[in-house]
Amino acid sequence: MKNLDYFCSRFYWDGDEDKMKYRLAKWSIVRQPKDQCGLGIHDLDTKNTTLLSKCFFKLLTSDGTWQ
Repeated sequence: MKNLDYFCSRFYWDGDEDKMKYRLAKWSIVRQPKDQCGLGIHDLDTKNTTLLSKCFFKLLTSDGTWQ
């Protein structure tokens, strides 16, 4: 997850071989939701934990093939 987060940040901040881009904001600020003045880019580690928890909750509470 940290590697994916690293590559996402490099996509926004990496420059060319000749010219580097300026970092106008911290990556933690850019990842904030839009209503908190960020770009709304998801934190992949938090998103993964949330989705796994949702699947585990559905597995425990609903009736179906996997139960």
